[in-house]
Amino acid sequence: MVRTLTARFVEAVIPDNGRTEYRDDRVTGLMLRVSIGGAKTWSVQFVRKSDGRKRRLTIGTYPAFSLDDACIEARNSRGEDPASVHKPRAEYFTFSKLAGSWLELYARPSKVASAVYENTLLLNKDIRPAIGAMKVEDVTKRDVIRLAVGAGPITGHAATRAMSRARAGFTVADFRVHDLRRTCAYGMARLGVNPHTIALVLDHISTTKANVTSSVYVVSGFGAVCGCAQNGRMIPS
Repeated sequence: MVRTLTARFVEAVIPDNGRTEYRDDRVTGLMLRVSIGGAKTWSVQFVRKSDGRKRRLTIGTYPAFSLDDACIEARNSRGEDPASVHKPRAEYFTFSKLAGSWLELYARPSKVASAVYENTLLLNKDIRPAIGAMKVEDVTKRDVIRLAVGAGPITGHAATRAMSRARAGFTVADFRVHDLRRTCAYGMARLGVNPHTIALVLDHISTTKANVTSSVYVVSGFGAVCGCAQNGRMIPS
């Protein structure tokens, strides 16, 4: 069956009345075989120059080899017999392949399903598109930093999940990541930062006087600041 193979399709496809093979319509020779038991195997079909006959070479199984990995392997064959071309290991051992091996050999055996899902989502959404096709030895610290900066700030939900997993090692009872926002707001208020600025730092939509910033987050008054202003003195830092 010929169709456009996508990452979502490869992940979700199930066998249809026995073993099924899907040929990609973009990468020459790339095929995905789905067995009755649900196992998925990548292969590339090529023409052997010696006798002009079609042959097939197994690339590997999914998800150890992602769609991107399989495409790279298929393109490297260039429609020729891979056995006739010597390829050093470093030529095709990409970061994406390393990530796939890490998921299979470490993440899945040792992590809970939800953590594996989050790791896989992060790899497929942010990391593999950026550096997945790079050789492992070519990935530099600069690439990692650029990737981390481009991903933006850590979300509150991600921080909460991380804290929940590490809670057993804490001695602070009933700690919430959200408490850090209140601590920040309280400290800024004691330093004399005005409520409007605090609201902006907390990313609150409303920055008016009687809002959630002053009623929930800022529990420290501004008496010292007002007194300094009335007496013409410097605001204490």
